[in-house]
Amino acid sequence: MPIVRIDAAFLESFKKEDRERYHREEHEAQDRFLAKLYEPYGNDERACAEAWDKARHFDVELQRFDRSPTEHERETIDRWKTAKEAAIAAAGAPWPPQGRPGSIDVTFLSTYCVQVASELANDPKRDGTTQKIACGKYTLDHDNDASRLIFRNADKRGGDLSVNLKLREHKAIAQFPNNLPSTQLEVIEPWYRVDA
Repeated sequence: MPIVRIDAAFLESFKKEDRERYHREEHEAQDRFLAKLYEPYGNDERACAEAWDKARHFDVELQRFDRSPTEHERETIDRWKTAKEAAIAAAGAPWPPQGRPGSIDVTFLSTYCVQVASELANDPKRDGTTQKIACGKYTLDHDNDASRLIFRNADKRGGDLSVNLKLREHKAIAQFPNNLPSTQLEVIEPWYRVDA
């Protein structure tokens, strides 16, 4: 799953005065950014995530060992940079030139196809409600930094809402994706896995 962070003067102008417009504009810009970013990779989120991961690793490796890139590394990095530049331009295209994004950061989370064998639930919120994940097959994203699992479209209230599961509240699966009790949660396949 991609996480997109946009730094743009146009968005900042609505941040305090018009929160609803701020969120709408931000969401639409994220959609435009991702649609354009996926284009060179066959409109495939997985292929784009893999390209991001490779370009990122090649960049780090080249800096660490202070060497020139191979032809394959250079092509991978250049293709990613070109795709990202076009995506940044698309994200801010409807906005005034002086308000367009200065930068956009994108990070892909490791994503898995999983089978939930017995219901999972978060601890109750302050209002007493509890988010539950029913038995079934899901696509989930592993946010390692925040120590949570994001089950896509798992909220049964509808609207394609995700459910966040805090790993610290579930000791049995706290080491996800390793040492899982298959009676509760099973990884069917890594859709794509991003190395830290």
